[in-house]
Amino acid sequence: MNNLDFNKILSKELNNTIDNKYILLGVPKHMNLGDTLIWEAETQILDLLNKERLSTYFFNTNANDIIVDKDTIIVWNGGGYFNVYSRELQSYKQAFKLENIKNILIPDVVLGWDINKYLNKCNIKTTEGNNILYISRNDREKEKFYDIQYDYQSDWPTLISKPNYLKYSNIADWEIYIKPLLVEDALKFVLPYKTIISDRMHGAILSWLLGKTTILIDNSYHKSKSLYDTWLIEDNNITLYE
Repeated sequence: MNNLDFNKILSKELNNTIDNKYILLGVPKHMNLGDTLIWEAETQILDLLNKERLSTYFFNTNANDIIVDKDTIIVWNGGGYFNVYSRELQSYKQAFKLENIKNILIPDVVLGWDINKYLNKCNIKTTEGNNILYISRNDREKEKFYDIQYDYQSDWPTLISKPNYLKYSNIADWEIYIKPLLVEDALKFVLPYKTIISDRMHGAILSWLLGKTTILIDNSYHKSKSLYDTWLIEDNNITLYE
């Protein structure tokens, strides 16, 4: 399946679930570009549902500041939070151990991001050289260090050095100004390379969306391998490093 196939699955499920006005709760206000890609991809799909989004809230918003009534649907931002959706089989099986939970298996929302639509809207050109980028995470989710051949190695650049455009704090400014700049940083990071090796799952997904040769390295609790086995194992453009 390609990203538009995943997009159809996501759109159909969300259209069946979100049948009223809603709020989007838990969007990121940090420098992990993978979480920003989740926010961008889910917003793109949600906007096509033609349902009214009343408000968007950061992940650390005080509960007393959230305005909601009994008819409003609460949509939780993706990216590892607990909700009724599982993005790969490992989580899907674990969720069955919980009582009174409606558990649905759907693709990670970034797999369904219509990236060409975004690139065209923002007039971003896709170019590449012949070099290899190794997106190497530097946190507790790192499985282990590998002896890998690459031309350049880095974690997400925004985790190395905070961008100088981070001067806004309210949600409206983040939606209008900051999120697009962060997504652009992610694209500019990956676009110049022909091959991407990544132990950040969304770094690998972004590379796959851009049609690059992609090698995914598993993380410490194996969400990346599970996602690969669930959705991408038959795709020739991405392989799991083993």
